[in-house]
Amino acid sequence: QAIPSREVGDSAPTPDSIDEDLQPVLGEPTPPEEEMEWFPAPDEGELLDAKGLPHVPALLDEETGEKPVTEISDLNLDSIELPDWLGESEPETPSAVGEEEEKLDLAPATLPSWLEAMRPVDTFRSEIAIESDEVQPVESAGPLAGLRGVLMAEPVVAMPRTASTAASRLEVTERQYAQAELLQRLVEEEEREIPPVRAERRRLPLMRWAIALILLLAVITPLGFSQLGVEGYALPSVVSRDLAPLINLMGSIPTDRPALVVFDYTPGYSGELDTVAGALLEHAVMRSLPIVTISTRPTGPPLAEGLLNKIGAGYGAVNGESYLHLGYLSGGPTAVQLFAIAPRSVVLSGYHLPESLEGSVWESPLLQGVHRLSDFNLVIVITAGTDTARTWVEQTHSWIGDTPLVMVLSTGAEPLVRPYFETSEQQQKVDGILTGLPAAVSYRQYSGLPLDTGGQWDAFGIGMLAVELILIAGGAYGVGLWLIRLRER
Repeated sequence: QAIPSREVGDSAPTPDSIDEDLQPVLGEPTPPEEEMEWFPAPDEGELLDAKGLPHVPALLDEETGEKPVTEISDLNLDSIELPDWLGESEPETPSAVGEEEEKLDLAPATLPSWLEAMRPVDTFRSEIAIESDEVQPVESAGPLAGLRGVLMAEPVVAMPRTASTAASRLEVTERQYAQAELLQRLVEEEEREIPPVRAERRRLPLMRWAIALILLLAVITPLGFSQLGVEGYALPSVVSRDLAPLINLMGSIPTDRPALVVFDYTPGYSGELDTVAGALLEHAVMRSLPIVTISTRPTGPPLAEGLLNKIGAGYGAVNGESYLHLGYLSGGPTAVQLFAIAPRSVVLSGYHLPESLEGSVWESPLLQGVHRLSDFNLVIVITAGTDTARTWVEQTHSWIGDTPLVMVLSTGAEPLVRPYFETSEQQQKVDGILTGLPAAVSYRQYSGLPLDTGGQWDAFGIGMLAVELILIAGGAYGVGLWLIRLRER
């Protein structure tokens, strides 16, 4: 018989309804609770007796919650039957009995011979005999008064005794000994009082004044040789191998474009360089070669104006027509390179210009067609420093093109710049060098310029002669003084 189904929407089943549904399945109706017969629960002891297990009382009383007191006499151990497997004992083996007999033969606190041989105690530590309490002294003072065997500090710390080992000698090397002596001398010198130095009597430097007077007379006296009719030193008669190419170069330069002259020296070198550069510039002015000056030093433009004004007075050269000053170029080597690339963008105003060219120096007829350094016919650098000469050589070499570069140098700077001139023609960066008064006199003599440096040439020669004589006299005086002192000894 199938269980009747419920339709959706019926109420939830109740316990009574579930019993009614199950009655047809079980076949018999469930009797009501009143008709069911209940049996009492078996006692705990009856269950244990039924299973054959001994009765063990509870650890805690169910009513009082306390541990019940069990009398020892009440517990009969003989009545407890042990299982067969627990009552069986392991039979004794003969080996175990033999070991026990061997153990019984050993005396108490006695080690075997093989273990006694391994003891390291007797080898490294001696036995310390401990005195009996009667022999040990009794402490009579301090917080430990009345105690025996107190460790005493006097024998170790307070009482005098000799050192157990001799003090080793300090090993000092020779270097350390020398340093110690030096330190000792320094300390002694600091402690020593230095007596005040008596001021020596001031003496006049007569020797220095005498030398200065001799040199002054040697330089001034030749300036009046021409008035006195005295013949001075002979002029150079041989042209050096460096001077001949320079004279030919200056004589062949075209005059359609200007020459750039760089005045890069201070007023301290004007006495030397004005004389040397004057010969070269006078040759250019005599050939009507236009000149444009510039300087990377603030003192350069005034020096250029003074020298060209002096030279131009004899040839009718006028500022703005025969020569022109671009002024001061600031910026060092970078400015030199930029000027070689684009001069018009670097120099915006000139120096000591005519009124018609104020503020527009590049509108001058002398600078027409000049847009880069290679547009000049010639570049002349007048300097007394090797760094300045090297800057103009190296920074302008890539843009100078076929324009010749000539160096007018002081005597001290010439050796360091000469390698640029003495290289091969393919690597040559300097086309001419002029340095020293002898070279300037030779240049004037063989280029057809007036020899107005005769007085300077005579003064230069007699001055050098005076210096040589003073050196010889000083050496003779020193040797004679040394011989006199040697005889006195």
